[in-house]
Amino acid sequence: MEVHFTGRHYDIAPELREYVTRKLEKLANLDRIDEARVILTAESYRQIAEIKLTARGREFVGTGESADMYASVDQVAERLSEQIKRSKERRIERGRRDGGRAGAGAGGQITLRETHPAPIALTVDEALAQLDDEGGEVLVFENSANRKTTVLYRRDDGTYGLIEPAG
Repeated sequence: MEVHFTGRHYDIAPELREYVTRKLEKLANLDRIDEARVILTAESYRQIAEIKLTARGREFVGTGESADMYASVDQVAERLSEQIKRSKERRIERGRRDGGRAGAGAGGQITLRETHPAPIALTVDEALAQLDDEGGEVLVFENSANRKTTVLYRRDDGTYGLIEPAG
């Protein structure tokens, strides 16, 4: 892990560099961190610590501010820890949701599950009732009045739309 330090109106003591590096090593236990940029700023009574991490192509940014630089570093380390944990949980959850194929769309391949059930012969009123019972968003059925395949869908505002072929 590369660590770059910048001091704005602040001389960074070797002890503080060591302290920040130990904090970053603890964060590296949560996820693989490629690079860290540490910016320490002193403004009158405020001591501001800002850390930007690059991990697995994602950027995490945290800022801490207090009267003591060590306390500011502690704040930013805690915030970054929470960000990394949330990101890791999302990545794991996405893997579970995709059936273990996390990032399948990143390779340019999309897997579709196709089903071709025969449309059921229903009236529009029966189709509305079935869509409400199932709680679905879309229902494809054969309109028993004209024997044409028809699509009934629920709009975002709660109303319904009906698509019938022309002619």
